[in-house]
Amino acid sequence: MMRFQTNFRLMAWAGIALLAAVAALSPPSHAADEWPTWDITFYVPYAPGGSTDPISRKYAELLEKQLKVKVIVENKPGASATIGTGAVIRATPDGYTIGLGSSRRAAFADAMAQESSL
Repeated sequence: MMRFQTNFRLMAWAGIALLAAVAALSPPSHAADEWPTWDITFYVPYAPGGSTDPISRKYAELLEKQLKVKVIVENKPGASATIGTGAVIRATPDGYTIGLGSSRRAAFADAMAQESSL
């Protein structure tokens, strides 16, 4: 029993030392660029006026308050949400494009992208 306690203490102190080293060597967070610096586009792959419309617009409103930038809601309906999902997938990966969707839709879009690249 004594050996288990000694090994546990040794592992605990080693873990604390490792965390302290990682924290000391990590770059400071204030060195990061400010984000966001311009408007964010929020793609909704469903038609305006549907059940997802008020939810997405309320979410955009909350994001605007939190991030202090304009969030543009752009509805891109069609093809069972594939058009809107594709717009998010094809967007520049700069963090200024987000989309409303589901895991089912993301899996379908990934499968379609793989099929089209064959």
